[in-house]
Amino acid sequence: MTKLLFETPGWKVPTEKINKQNKNSKRKKKEKTQTQNLELEQPSTKRTKTDIHSKQSPSESKPSQASTSNPTNELAKGLLNSNLNGSRFRILNETLYTTTGPEALKLFQSNPSTQDEEQAAGEEEDNLNFSIYHLGFRSQTKHWPQNPVNLIAQQLQQDYHNPSRNQSILIADLGCGEAPLAKLLCKSESTSTSDSQKKKSSSVEEDSVRFKVFSYDLKADNEGWITVAECSSLVPLPGSLDDRIQNGLMDVVVCCLSLMSTNWVGIILEARRILRSNGELRIAEVTSRFIDVDLFISFIKSIGFSNPTKDQSNTHFILFKFKKLPLIKNQNHPSAANVNLMDPKSKLELIQTGQNYSNLVFINEDKTKPQF
Repeated sequence: MTKLLFETPGWKVPTEKINKQNKNSKRKKKEKTQTQNLELEQPSTKRTKTDIHSKQSPSESKPSQASTSNPTNELAKGLLNSNLNGSRFRILNETLYTTTGPEALKLFQSNPSTQDEEQAAGEEEDNLNFSIYHLGFRSQTKHWPQNPVNLIAQQLQQDYHNPSRNQSILIADLGCGEAPLAKLLCKSESTSTSDSQKKKSSSVEEDSVRFKVFSYDLKADNEGWITVAECSSLVPLPGSLDDRIQNGLMDVVVCCLSLMSTNWVGIILEARRILRSNGELRIAEVTSRFIDVDLFISFIKSIGFSNPTKDQSNTHFILFKFKKLPLIKNQNHPSAANVNLMDPKSKLELIQTGQNYSNLVFINEDKTKPQF
């Protein structure tokens, strides 16, 4: 079994190799000392070429350089990169919680028309932010008892196993990350080899629901799962906040750990706009982020949603399930009089004052970020 010199994440340095290198260096040092002592005991007025330009000296120096440069440099570079990525994840995470959605979008955007080489180099770094952030996010959530997106996918499959209407269930995933929800719900069926298996697979496919998931985040992926959208400003789907003009088309809107920006209220308003009548808003949020869960629920209800079902069985996050209400009924809510969703100015003010709601509902992001 290999013994470790350090316990550093991502790096394992065997002590056997280090000890072997140390023994080699000690032996060479001893031989060098003996040679020097021999020269002192037998001084000579003439020096041969082997005294100064010994053929063995280059071969002796190369192993020592290799032993000190390669493992050490590789370890140093690896630790440096690891620390940089970890630090960048923390910076990105803090930035996403303490800036507006449009400001956060700039972290992940690239501008192909930029001609300046320095800006282009900076662009390449910015493009790495998305992968670095989600690499850090995955490393955090892998220690959770359960990932909320997996639980949401399971619940959707259970709730819509026998749909009342014979058509696809439309889902919008706002702040989808790497689109795990779409990948879980829309994965292709495996092919059957026998006729009986084909018939069974066909009947199951007819009875089962087909999900269509529209995934939106600040950066698209190469596989075509994700569409770029700044979800607090505009999600590229039809709908209106005025139900009398046009209802949305989505059956479900999911916000899984995505209410991050200071104008997160805009994400809720966009969710309401694109939902059909009685459509569902499903929210997963980190438990440690909340100051007042009831106040959060009250605020969501005040802008056109029902009293939710709430699942607090998990130690790390809370799941909410709201339903979209007609605006006329919503006016009976005691807090609804202060929010006029039909007035663009009132809507803008509501979005801009989202930070004020955050200070009441969530722990102050400037001081304490959600504990993953």
